[in-house]
Amino acid sequence: MKNYAFGKYLEKPKKVGLKSFEEYQQTTANGNNDHISLRDQDVSHPGYKKFESIKKDLIKRNPKYKQIFDAKLKHYEKSYKSYKKN
Repeated sequence: MKNYAFGKYLEKPKKVGLKSFEEYQQTTANGNNDHISLRDQDVSHPGYKKFESIKKDLIKRNPKYKQIFDAKLKHYEKSYKSYKKN
């Protein structure tokens, strides 16, 4: 099975060059702000809004998913507790 997200990640350096890609990574803090928004349940972050919508839909379809999402939230709280938003 192809990992399309990873493939898209590799497209950027091919298009803009490695140096430009490294600059891009610095401006996105390597995606940490996305993970921090999950940790903080930041409803102002566009990615979190999409995540929350999908989460609610999945839990509605199968309430057992709530346990998985709760466990992942604990993971993000622990793994990213020392991270600061940029």
